[in-house]
Amino acid sequence: MKIVSIEIHNFGSYEGTTVLDTAGPDDKNVIVIGGKNGAGKTTLFTAIRVCIYGCHAFGYQAVNAFYIRTLYKLINNHAKLVLPASAHVQIGFTVHNGTQTDSYLVKRIWTCEKVSSVVERLDVTKNGKVLSPAEIADFETFITQLIPPDLFNLYFFDGEKIADFFLNEGGNSRIKNAFLLLCGYDTFEIMKKNFHRLSGKTAAEKEMVARYTSAKDTYNESKRIVETLSNQIEELDQKKKGLEDSLKALDKDYRKSGGVSKKHWDAIIREIESEEKKRGEISSWMKKIADDVLPFLIVRDRLADIHSQIQAEEDQEKTDYFLSEFQHKDTRYLLSQALKENNVDMDDSQLTHIVQSIAQKLTSRKKRITPIFQLSPDQKADVQHTISQILAFDSHRISEELLKTKNSIKRTQELRDQLEQCSIEAVHQYIEKKDGFNNEIKRLEQEKSVLEDAKKEAVRNEALTKIDYDKIQKEYEEAIKKDNIVSISAKALLMLDKLEDRLYATQIAQMEALFRSEINRLMRKSRFIDDIYIDEQFDIHIYRNETYTDSELTDICEKYSMDKLPLLLGEKAKEKILLLQSTGQLFHQGHTELLVEIDKGSLSNGEKQIFIMALYKSLMQLCRHEVPFIIDTPFARIDTEHRQNIVRDFFCTLKGQVFILSTNEEISQNHMEIMKDKILTTFTLENDDNTQTHVKVGQYFGRED
Repeated sequence: MKIVSIEIHNFGSYEGTTVLDTAGPDDKNVIVIGGKNGAGKTTLFTAIRVCIYGCHAFGYQAVNAFYIRTLYKLINNHAKLVLPASAHVQIGFTVHNGTQTDSYLVKRIWTCEKVSSVVERLDVTKNGKVLSPAEIADFETFITQLIPPDLFNLYFFDGEKIADFFLNEGGNSRIKNAFLLLCGYDTFEIMKKNFHRLSGKTAAEKEMVARYTSAKDTYNESKRIVETLSNQIEELDQKKKGLEDSLKALDKDYRKSGGVSKKHWDAIIREIESEEKKRGEISSWMKKIADDVLPFLIVRDRLADIHSQIQAEEDQEKTDYFLSEFQHKDTRYLLSQALKENNVDMDDSQLTHIVQSIAQKLTSRKKRITPIFQLSPDQKADVQHTISQILAFDSHRISEELLKTKNSIKRTQELRDQLEQCSIEAVHQYIEKKDGFNNEIKRLEQEKSVLEDAKKEAVRNEALTKIDYDKIQKEYEEAIKKDNIVSISAKALLMLDKLEDRLYATQIAQMEALFRSEINRLMRKSRFIDDIYIDEQFDIHIYRNETYTDSELTDICEKYSMDKLPLLLGEKAKEKILLLQSTGQLFHQGHTELLVEIDKGSLSNGEKQIFIMALYKSLMQLCRHEVPFIIDTPFARIDTEHRQNIVRDFFCTLKGQVFILSTNEEISQNHMEIMKDKILTTFTLENDDNTQTHVKVGQYFGRED
């Protein structure tokens, strides 16, 4: 399908008639439509969708009051000032039917004869012939088969919303439906319904078919339940993340407005109290030093003499006491007895001589002093301890403590200044909002816990139904082999199930391979994503190679059981660890490289966008038809560094026409230069003072083609 012309009349900001000619050679397939915000790009995007699909463009199955109200709002406001008013969008396009190219002119006309009342008419011309109402009905069926409504959001690509299509709740189902439609596998369901209707003529045959069908449906339902629970858990995670972001924004806005959290306020008060306590302790110490130490520092040199005098008096007292005891008759008797026990026989005169000799040597060793203090043992201990403290006192410490006091006073003033700049007037309202967020987060966590328990049970049930299904499938196959069921439809039904699984696996493997190639082209980081895996529920798992040393891997295995390990590293990493463990290689390689699963929720907005664009490109390459892509807000969250890759490896390589609706801050002149060989034409949309859109042909923000 190729759009060759677009005509808009009194639609949105397009007053009067505006024509865009997009016919040209196939090798020039890019049409760039520039416009600042509010210039009419999104209106053009909407006009194309509603012209081709009518009410289906807004998700309605038939024309209804909601659709009529939407149309009324879309008719140009100036045109509605004079009733009756009319508006229309006309699109000319060509479609190759396999043998020849058919030309279509589709015109959707809206007439407004009174306020909020709109009548719609669809005119279709094929190869110059005006189609009848019956033929128009066939055309509408044809166009929804060419681009099914489920694929609206893929071909009519809004850069700001495409990530939600893939990652929000139900993303798995949307990816699966898109996959089936793009590959043409949706016809399997139609065929299987017919085979179910025709298969099994006898009671036994019908029973076998019913058992097989029931087992398959039960298994599929169990898978659906697991998928639904997974989506609900993912939705809760998204809600929780949204609340956490709101909580951060609340804190940021509160601080920005001069507010301070109660916790922060209390922390400042506690620090002020701590500084005051510190100064109080220093003051008490200084007072004690002034009372107990400073008076003695003046006579520090004399203190050493006092210490020596006290020690000398103590030594002399000990000597006198010893001599007194040694010369006592009882001591002499004990000494005599001790000598005899050691076979030393000594008479009294010899013993007296020895005692006198020892006494003479002890008294002559030190000069006798005159006692001055004559202190008791307790008094001596107190005086000597005080003298030791005074002699050991470092006078520099006084300066250090004074400096600490000065710094503490300065810090206290800084803290008081902070309090003066803060405001706690709205603290109660802030705390109330914060508590509300925290309570909701806690509620979500509890709800998630319940869902996770339900999912565990659902996963177990899925495994059991799979065993039952495999068993009945085997019985079904054996019955067919034994000609117990001779129905061709029954055999075809089984064949279709197996063929479907095989084709799914082949196409999914192709999509995974395409993704690996696309992500490496689009992403600046060489090791952003190393692998991708799409499971049976069409949940997408992404991986990055990470290297772990033996010690790191040992710590991980000690902290996590094998059941919990996938929560940290993913299933692929667990499988490799188990393999290395079984072969005795774990912890004996120095380092181990593992494919670690990346949580898609942890990706930045820009990384998510590039991930989605790579996935989108891979998915769209499975399509066998060339259909126009209309891309609004092409770069969305993409940073400047990656935009050149997107232009070169995304826009320039899509099959079919590519309409790019861009602001001057998205598609730059540098990007235009990269696409110059692919660009067919350019348009610039501008608003006048009355907010009406005007189109400049062959220009892109003032620059000619």
